[in-house]
Amino acid sequence: MRSTGDYDYSETPYTDAQFDTEFDQSRFDLFNLAYEKKVKQKNVIPIDVFLENTCRVITFDDNNKKCFNSAGVLLFSKNPQKYIPYSKIKCTKFLGAEITANPKILDSFECEGNLIELINSAADFVKKNIRNRALVIGTTTQYELEYPEASFREAIINAIMGCFSIKSSE
Repeated sequence: MRSTGDYDYSETPYTDAQFDTEFDQSRFDLFNLAYEKKVKQKNVIPIDVFLENTCRVITFDDNNKKCFNSAGVLLFSKNPQKYIPYSKIKCTKFLGAEITANPKILDSFECEGNLIELINSAADFVKKNIRNRALVIGTTTQYELEYPEASFREAIINAIMGCFSIKSSE
């Protein structure tokens, strides 16, 4: 850790999360597909070099063994909650819009998994719990969400980023 200046939480090393044992290839493959689509070229860099230099999610422990930092744990480890137990999203739907002492809970779900899975699970919960509007066009019915999915996905991502963008001067 740095002793002066800003400290970025995503750089926190998790020495127990060794790359050799905790790396989840399937999670990387999904990430890599999205990366290649965005940059419009095939990624030919070896996985560990790509993760260390491009994604900056690998660091080294005191024995010079590769381990994940917190960003690596959240994206590519087999069990992120093992290392960061609070990396969950609790989704709850309440009855009404008023804040009360004893709110009635209509639906609740705790999302777990890596960062992408957290976002997708929370978005699925929102989709399940908001109204759909039916549009009848001729003889077919089309359904449309009450809010655009891109809007609530962005809200979910912003909320997550707010939780994990901890800065400290110590």
